[in-house]
Amino acid sequence: MEYYENGTVPWLKSGEVNQGYVYETEEKITQMGLKNSSAKIFPIDTVLIAMYGATAGKVGLLKTEASTNQAVCGILPNDKFIPEFLYSYLRTRTDDMVKLSGGGAQPNISQAIIRNLEIPLLPINVQKQLVSEVREEEEVINSNKKLIDIMENKINNVLKKI
Repeated sequence: MEYYENGTVPWLKSGEVNQGYVYETEEKITQMGLKNSSAKIFPIDTVLIAMYGATAGKVGLLKTEASTNQAVCGILPNDKFIPEFLYSYLRTRTDDMVKLSGGGAQPNISQAIIRNLEIPLLPINVQKQLVSEVREEEEVINSNKKLIDIMENKINNVLKKI
């Protein structure tokens, strides 16, 4: 209890990685919990990869400092990759990471699998361009999803009246 009660340090669970950009966490731990565990604090713009179970291979991008344990691998910000590029690229490799884990129904991805992934080292300006293009496409996709929801609601409302 003393590790969680009245905690102030954001605690990232591996399932939260799946939300994509992580702005907040559901739980918090105490400073004592942080000191007396294997938890690490990751900085903003850390690329996250869930390592175990149902969310194995899911990729997120940390937008707040947060602590976590070995269930989440963090790739720290660096000068070789724009975090959003790395995040976008690794999302395309989720299935590959899971296949390499060989864990069946509950895959376990090792850090060695992540270290051995080949990531194209593109010039920063090319990474920025690709990130911009992905964002534009995601906006179109999200707009289309909203339109589909609106149409489904309209159809359901008409069907209720019949």
